[in-house]
Amino acid sequence: MVFNKEMIDLLQLLRKRFREENLGVLQLSSPNVLDEMVSMATRSTCNITKDLTYAAIQLADISLSREDLDPPSFGYPDEGQNYRTYRGQKIVKDDKPKRAGNENGSGKVRMYRGQVVAS
Repeated sequence: MVFNKEMIDLLQLLRKRFREENLGVLQLSSPNVLDEMVSMATRSTCNITKDLTYAAIQLADISLSREDLDPPSFGYPDEGQNYRTYRGQKIVKDDKPKRAGNENGSGKVRMYRGQVVAS
């Protein structure tokens, strides 16, 4: 594919931004440079990089929307649910905590780093 001056300038700018974000190196001589550009842009967290990629997509006449560059959401718990954040992950809270011990429920509960340990 033959690119015009504006497209080459955008690709060089995107190449620099991808390298700064540690997403990989965009090889401008690669025959599938546009596919690589789209895959790197979907992994990017910067909206400016995604906007520049969308501008390059429009110049190349590829039928992708701006929303296609955003990563899919992973179904985090709703804000109305009870959840806690543990090491950056949202974990749904249990209604009744599990207890270790005897069958009748009496006895000490042994804990190690916030987890119930079987005795």
